[in-house]
Amino acid sequence: MNKERFLRLLNERILILDGGMGTMIQSFKLNEQDYRGERFADFPGQLKGNNDLLCITRPDVIQSIHRQYLDAGADIFATNTFNANAISMADYAMEAYVREINLAAGRLSREVADTYMAEHPDRTIFVAGSIGPTNKTASMSPDVSDPAYRAVTYKDLYNAYKEQVEGLVDGGVDIILFETTFDTLNVKAGLEAAEVVLKEKEKDLPIMLSLTLSAQGGRSELLQDALHPASGVFLQPRAHDGHAVQKQRQAARQADNVENGHTWPPVSPNGPSIHARGLHEILTVFLQ
Repeated sequence: MNKERFLRLLNERILILDGGMGTMIQSFKLNEQDYRGERFADFPGQLKGNNDLLCITRPDVIQSIHRQYLDAGADIFATNTFNANAISMADYAMEAYVREINLAAGRLSREVADTYMAEHPDRTIFVAGSIGPTNKTASMSPDVSDPAYRAVTYKDLYNAYKEQVEGLVDGGVDIILFETTFDTLNVKAGLEAAEVVLKEKEKDLPIMLSLTLSAQGGRSELLQDALHPASGVFLQPRAHDGHAVQKQRQAARQADNVENGHTWPPVSPNGPSIHARGLHEILTVFLQ
């Protein structure tokens, strides 16, 4: 992946992210056997619902979903690894398979992207390694009677994120994407882990954040930010389906023709765009 090309494209136009993975998987109506495959046929406990495991047991399903989003016009698509960390995988007693899942997800996504670009030489596709927030929070206690208690430590999060980032980078992703962040202390551990991994592996990959924040009135807002020094960069909220991706691409084309100082930043069909530099300044305060 050429990072300079990625940053240049971001400055030229809005790049479109793919949509939800879980809802697309549900459309395949998979059963327990699909999730298990032959390899995990005798694994204890229920595995249905462990969507990340499908990168190993049903890679054809995941590849099909990726291609559907690319056909709809997505420039960036995320690996099926939202919960592929040791903390979340503990729900299925599958912590030992975290690296393998991330490695498989990265490799199959890399194959989809490279094959698609070979078939469509006019398209540039980027693979984002999806990293979810885990199912625990480091900033708050889950026990109202013991506000000092924490279900997870910063070190736990750092180690879990580091293992996941290593697998994704080795799998060949172009971008590190922290998705649906709701606890800035969690993502701070993730950012530190990502920086260490990239330094150890002598890689220079962009890091992106997706944040879910509560606005006044209790409404949740999804914000996207690309962590790089380029100013005037905009990332749209993620689409929820292929049709929305196409609508966002149309909005992006229209925005490219708008002069600075007029209707800028542009507004997408699904809500306002977020100025990356302004959000980055907010994040800098949160993550210090």
